[in-house]
Amino acid sequence: MTTDEITKQLKCCRRTGQSTYQAQCPAHDDKKASLTITDAGDKTLMYCHARL
Repeated sequence: MTTDEITKQLKCCRRTGQSTYQAQCPAHDDKKASLTITDAGDKTLMYCHARL
């Protein structure tokens, strides 16, 4: 799955840089965009910054 395919599936996803995106995390009830998605060429990195 490509980064573009992943970002199209996420809520409130927006581009924040040349290869980075912010979106609402689907793993929990997210009120604001806490998930960072980074296109690292041959892989897609995702990190949730929420404090649960």
